[in-house]
Amino acid sequence: MKKFILFFAALTFLVPVSGQNVELSVVSRASYVVDGNESHFQGDDLCVNGYGSLGGNFSVAFRQHLNRPITQADLFQATDFAFVSWIYDDRFEVSAGKVTTSYGSIEYDKAIYDVFGLAQTLDFDCFLTGLSLGYKYGENYFQAQLTRSPYLAVDPNLVAINFGWRGKAGVWNPVWSCNFFEYASGCFQNHLAFGNQFAFDHFDLNADLLLRTRTGHLDYFDDFTFLGEMVWRATEKFNIVGRFSYEKNGSFEDDPLMEYGTQCGMLGAGLHYFPIPNLRLHAYCLTRTGSNYFTIGATWNLSLLKK
Repeated sequence: MKKFILFFAALTFLVPVSGQNVELSVVSRASYVVDGNESHFQGDDLCVNGYGSLGGNFSVAFRQHLNRPITQADLFQATDFAFVSWIYDDRFEVSAGKVTTSYGSIEYDKAIYDVFGLAQTLDFDCFLTGLSLGYKYGENYFQAQLTRSPYLAVDPNLVAINFGWRGKAGVWNPVWSCNFFEYASGCFQNHLAFGNQFAFDHFDLNADLLLRTRTGHLDYFDDFTFLGEMVWRATEKFNIVGRFSYEKNGSFEDDPLMEYGTQCGMLGAGLHYFPIPNLRLHAYCLTRTGSNYFTIGATWNLSLLKK
């Protein structure tokens, strides 16, 4: 409770001294879940999103989860991202702090409260402390990052080097990246990630192909993930969603995300209903290799401040 009080006290203090543009919102999701033979109610997420302009081309952004513990060993354990950005000439951007890793996946770009049936191989720490450089050219945005590695549990001194590209060409919105995650001193896991969204008036088709190799093993199709999603906006209030994924790990024996030699698939469908713009009701039925999963619940987004 003390953490909640201190956090909201800090927000109250920051509002009057902040810059011209400030946005604060609270998002929460709760569900009833049937997972195999077990069923229960659960709170999925409760977080605060914030953005503020500091003036002089500087801005700050953060996402803080209120349902996760904070420890002295890691004060940012409950913080997805918290960084300062400086933009020059509307093209060059420099960000420092706990940033979002540039990774080529439409699924990966979603906030956790918008994900249903997360792929095992995407369940890594995607918010890491470091430096990010960006350059905008027309409809393209290029990014280069030096951050800590997702494999911090192995060694906190490991690093990650990321290169990303986002673009737009008609209905095609690509999000591609080349990532090097150090998993042992001097040894890197290389990801080639190709996220693709095809956005039409009432229909989105998302397709992610994620290829992984590591030092000493360069066969990309021994370790890969394919994700497909269809979103049909049937009406202003109803979305119908179909999902498919297939994952394989045939090369990384020490992978903490998926056991070596594993192959698994997922097939599912869902429904979103928006009775009002900031309230989403959901129902999903998913079948994975060896298990079935059903969830029904609600997500709400409350704007606290916007100026």
